[in-house]
Amino acid sequence: MAAAFRIIRSSGFHLTFSNGLTVSVQFGPGNYGSNYDMMFDGDDQKVPEAYTAEVAVWNEKGRWITRQFFPDCDGDDTVVGYVTPDRVADLITDVKNAPREVTQ
Repeated sequence: MAAAFRIIRSSGFHLTFSNGLTVSVQFGPGNYGSNYDMMFDGDDQKVPEAYTAEVAVWNEKGRWITRQFFPDCDGDDTVVGYVTPDRVADLITDVKNAPREVTQ
């Protein structure tokens, strides 16, 4: 799979790395972050800045592996909410550098 950037519904973005892993960072209305309670008025809405975001990670087979990068989180969710920008930056680096066996 080729590395790629994707914008998602004016709410965030996906990054896919050459190791086959994708990171999703979402901070628009309804996502588990600063803008959770914001009303969404349409696809062309400008989303204001956010102080926290919802993140998720999956492999090239579509299997959610978010918990491998957030082992201390409670629950069975496939996403983690209210993640700070510093932690998002760390997550992106961790996922980019993950060994191929993590993607299986």
